[in-house]
Amino acid sequence: MHGVVLNAVSGEPLPRALVRLTSDRSAGTLTDGEGRYELADIPTGPQLFEINKPGFLDETAEASAAAGTDARGFAHTVIVAAEMPDVTFRMAPANSIRGQVQLSTGDGSQGIEITLLKQSVENGRLVWQLVLPGAATTRTNADGAYRFGGLADGTYVVYSAPAMDNEPYGTLIDPRNAHNLERSGYASQFYPDARDLAGAAKIHLHGGEQAEANLSLTLEPFHVVTATASLPGIGAGQEFTPDRPGGTTFSAVVTDSQGHQLPYVAQYDQATHTVQALLPDGNYEFVVTAGRPTMVMRRGGNATTFRDEGHYTGAVEFSVAGHAVTNLRIALANAQSNPVQVNLIRTNSQTNGPSPNLDGGDQVFLTLSQTGGWIGDGMMSTFAVGSYAGPLNTSFAQPGTYWVHTNLPDKHVCADSLTAGGTNLGREPLTLGISGSSAPVTLNLRDDCARLTLTLPATAAGSGTGEEPSYTVYVVPDFDSTEDVIPQTLRSSNGGTITLQGLTPGSYHVFVFDKPIALAYHDRAAMDALSTAGQAIDLAPLANANLVLEVPTR
Repeated sequence: MHGVVLNAVSGEPLPRALVRLTSDRSAGTLTDGEGRYELADIPTGPQLFEINKPGFLDETAEASAAAGTDARGFAHTVIVAAEMPDVTFRMAPANSIRGQVQLSTGDGSQGIEITLLKQSVENGRLVWQLVLPGAATTRTNADGAYRFGGLADGTYVVYSAPAMDNEPYGTLIDPRNAHNLERSGYASQFYPDARDLAGAAKIHLHGGEQAEANLSLTLEPFHVVTATASLPGIGAGQEFTPDRPGGTTFSAVVTDSQGHQLPYVAQYDQATHTVQALLPDGNYEFVVTAGRPTMVMRRGGNATTFRDEGHYTGAVEFSVAGHAVTNLRIALANAQSNPVQVNLIRTNSQTNGPSPNLDGGDQVFLTLSQTGGWIGDGMMSTFAVGSYAGPLNTSFAQPGTYWVHTNLPDKHVCADSLTAGGTNLGREPLTLGISGSSAPVTLNLRDDCARLTLTLPATAAGSGTGEEPSYTVYVVPDFDSTEDVIPQTLRSSNGGTITLQGLTPGSYHVFVFDKPIALAYHDRAAMDALSTAGQAIDLAPLANANLVLEVPTR
């Protein structure tokens, strides 16, 4: 097998790029000065290859990662045959962001923590997320400089973590001395000079660009804020035993007035039974959660067990304006989330419908993804689990707004609607109040679901040798739905066909791409910007439809 590795932006050959067979890591070679490679004794048939070069990214692998596939496990499928033509691979130059942090005092700025967020697509929606776990934060060096390298094309924002002038941020303070203490620090700041994501500069990177994002931080007073949290039946001055078996565990976050979590640390002080934080001037809210297991004595012995009584939540809004804020009170209440009512509409006269409790086949799973904020954007959590008989018992979730996702393993059943107090949760997010409750949630299911078989045309097979074409397919409903659209990958070597089951009857558009893509199918502007309108298809109840895909011309 032989060919060339090219720069995807300039089209120039790339020397010293590693091309190797994934099934035999010793079967690899570096490209020469003209970007050419040759590998001998490669078995014929479908083989997987990977390409690496420092400072460059495998263009297709990065697209696969953005679509939800782990790029580290990505490989190119190549049909190897005798006397095959050149196989060309392309690598995109990596982007970078660097900057300098200057302090208003003129002091050195070593050790300031900088975080990088990237705009991504999660379950069809645009969100802001950490670039990669372990690679999303860095600290300034002795010269106050920082750098993020190896970045794929995309849109980014940069912000600094709060930092104190002469001590570590987050040190607990005795609230009795709060009025007598003076602290100075540097507030969290988005590049160039914003306190929140809305005002941040969006850094667009493409084709190996090196962006510069300098931050100028101003020293300002930080004030102590303390709040005493009380549980039902326990006075504020009584002893708690947090973080011990049988005791109460407290956690707290700082949000802005719109409920967006901020990067300031709120801690529970066991010694004073208070939640406290050091904050610059501004408007904030403490959101506090507590878990309180109950000790239960076993009969006939002294052994004890602990039963989780659930979660307690509370919140308090406050303003910091030039002085400490003390004596806040937060009365925690038991978080009582509403169960989800389930209605299964049986209209399918051709079958007896799904069988209850058959290997868990009648299970319903509802999950939540956070929305409306930039910390934790798109993070998934379990919301409700149960059977078609319902109701579904819900799990505790922090107060906020969430998109709800319906997962139905049994493809004889599909979602008809999911509503909260009449609000269509396929169109609007679910709001969970401070008590954990929401408007009554109702899930309507139906058993007259459709099937759709997708098939690649014969022309999609390519020449039969070389890198095999593969296609990413999205079947997007034209109606509001809480069932996520799972991208499908089709190639001729695995049959070039797939059958999707459990589709809710209605009209759909089918979109086909010649590379992996993360499609923001819930974003109208993103969909309108596509170069294709997709193939329209209507699925009647119980339909068993077929569609030959229209693939992009290579």
